[in-house]
Amino acid sequence: MTPEIASALIGGAAGLATGVVGSLIAPWSNWGVEQRRLRRETRVLRISEWRQGIADLRAAEPTHGVIQNQEIRSQWSISSPIDVRPTPPEVHQFVQDDDLVNPYTKTWFRTLERELKRTPLQEIATLYAEPLPARRGKVPDRLEREVNRIERDKWKLV
Repeated sequence: MTPEIASALIGGAAGLATGVVGSLIAPWSNWGVEQRRLRRETRVLRISEWRQGIADLRAAEPTHGVIQNQEIRSQWSISSPIDVRPTPPEVHQFVQDDDLVNPYTKTWFRTLERELKRTPLQEIATLYAEPLPARRGKVPDRLEREVNRIERDKWKLV
């Protein structure tokens, strides 16, 4: 075999091998990029779902008349006589259904619970064990801090 034929065969084999390897690696690397993109999209959706759930949880907690009393105070004036001033309405200090303020009954909390560390879970359980007036706003605040931590530190989305 002449050296020219040998070099042509070696070059052809090398080109064929490079083509085979390239055709296997290119789709695999594209698949990896696509998987990372899908994972990021899913995580962004989860974060938004958790934030909406926390907002709903916060809205379900009774305000104990804070907003209503401020609205009534804005109607009063110093110059109006005492008998003309409006009387504050009754303030309901209870929740119609305990499930409205219970994060453990929410589907979004089940997905969040898997991402939480043990310490925040124990803190949330301790806070939830307190009576509602004593813990008002504390559970959503703690959950919000944990969602921010997951987004920033664990998943590095920010």
